[in-house]
Amino acid sequence: MARFRQPCLDCGTPTFGGSRCPDCTTARGNPYGWDWQKLAASILDRDGRICGLCGLPGATSVHHLRGVATYGTGLPDPADLVAAHVGCNSRAGSPI
Repeated sequence: MARFRQPCLDCGTPTFGGSRCPDCTTARGNPYGWDWQKLAASILDRDGRICGLCGLPGATSVHHLRGVATYGTGLPDPADLVAAHVGCNSRAGSPI
């Protein structure tokens, strides 16, 4: 299936990366931006898409082992991240 560029929801710039372009993603308060997406992909590869919360394969998201607020505007340490299923990640909630 071919991927087509979609307009950014904020500025209309064509983008492949989701619903917003990198500039608008960062401007909306996501301090991680595209760097986070690259880091998350590397964590999923590192963990072999095995969920660090339940141990089953098929993880598609990344769970923070420490609270997101502890990182400020920097990216989290990869050692503080594990691959997780979306449901497992949601049930685990945000660590404090």
